[in-house]
Amino acid sequence: ESRMQANQEQLNLIAKLYEAAIDIDKWPELLDLLAPQVGAKSSVLLLLETEQRYDYSISAYSQLINESAASIYVRDYAQYEQEHFACVAQSVAGTIVNEREKFTDKSVFDCRPDVVFLKKELGILERFAMKLSNDPSWFECITFQYALDRKNISSEEAMNLKLFRPHIGNVVEIGRTFSLLRSRFSAVLSALDKVSIGLVLVDSNARVMVANTAAKKIADETTCVNLRENHVMKLTSREDDALLKHSVERISLTVAGKENHSSKSMAIRKNEGLDPILLEIVPISDAKGELDGRFRGALIAIFDPDQHQNLNFTGIMDLYQLTESESLILPLVVAGLTNGVIAESRGVSPETIKTQIKSIFSKTRAKNRTQLVRRVLSYHLPVHAL
Repeated sequence: ESRMQANQEQLNLIAKLYEAAIDIDKWPELLDLLAPQVGAKSSVLLLLETEQRYDYSISAYSQLINESAASIYVRDYAQYEQEHFACVAQSVAGTIVNEREKFTDKSVFDCRPDVVFLKKELGILERFAMKLSNDPSWFECITFQYALDRKNISSEEAMNLKLFRPHIGNVVEIGRTFSLLRSRFSAVLSALDKVSIGLVLVDSNARVMVANTAAKKIADETTCVNLRENHVMKLTSREDDALLKHSVERISLTVAGKENHSSKSMAIRKNEGLDPILLEIVPISDAKGELDGRFRGALIAIFDPDQHQNLNFTGIMDLYQLTESESLILPLVVAGLTNGVIAESRGVSPETIKTQIKSIFSKTRAKNRTQLVRRVLSYHLPVHAL
C-alpha cells in the first residue's frame, strides 16, 4: 500500500485518476495533468498483452500530442523503440528506463530517424519509460517526453512519480477488465455479473452498493463473508471484520482526495486445512454515474479457489516457463487435489509431486492455491462472452 506524503494538488490528482478505471476516455486529460508533476511536456500510456510482440500499441496519449503526428510515429517510427521497450518489459516495476542515457555517443541516438521526427514535429528529445506492474500477464508502462530545453527527470520529480505509480497501476489493471465489459456490454458497473470473480462495490462505511453473482455465490457457500445489498459487508472473524472496515474507510478517502492509500490485500481464513479467501481492496470512482449520483468508495475483489472451475490454462506454461510435468499437474493443484491423489493419477511418487508443486509456486510467485488461481485469472480476463 502506498503511504508516501502528498500535497493537496497531488491528492486531488490521485483521486481523479480512479475515474479512468470506468471511463478510459479520461486518460488523455489525466496524462496532461501527470506530465507537469515530473516536469515533462507530454505523457503516453502503453498497454499490451504479453502474447503480442513488443511493437507496442498506444492506449492513450496526452492531448498536447498532435494526433496526426502520433499516428505517423506509430506507423513509421515506433519500430526503432522495440529494443528499448523489450528492456522496459524486463525491468523491475518502478524503474526509470532512459534509452538515450545508454548511448555513450549521444549524437548517434539524436540522429536516429524516430528521434529526429520527434524533435522536428513535437519538440521532444529527452524521454523515459517506467513499467507499472511486475505481473507478466501483460505489459503496461507510462512514458514521459521532455521539451528540447529540458533535461530528463530529476530526483525530486522521480519521487513525485513514485507517489502516483501504484495508483496508475491500479487504474490500468481494473481498466483491463472494465474496458472489456464496456466493449462487450456497453456498460461496466451494471454488467459486473458478466465477471466470474467476486466483485463488490462498497461505500466508505463498507455498505454494499453492488455485489455481482460470483460474490454472492461465495457468500452463500462460505461462512466467512456476509453480503447483502444496502447492508454493511461483514466478515465472520471479528478481527478480519475490523480490518476490513478500517481498510475500506482509508481507501475510500483516496477517491475523496483526502489520503493516499492505493490498496489492501486480506487473506480470510476458512475452515482449518482449506486455502483462504483473498480480498483485494482498491479505490473506485463512478465518474459516468452508472450508480445513483457520483459514487466514490472501494472495489473489493474476492478470490475463492473453490469457486473457480474450468479455468483456462492456455499460455500459462510459457508465461511462467513451467515444465511439461508442472503444466500437467497445475490444473490438479488449482482444483485442490491432494499430493497423494495427484501422484497416483500421474504414476509418480508424492515426493516428486511435492517438488513440482514447490517449483510451480516459486515460478508463479504464489504462496498458496488462492494466489495461484489469481495468477491464472490475471492472464485470462474472467469476463463472459456475449
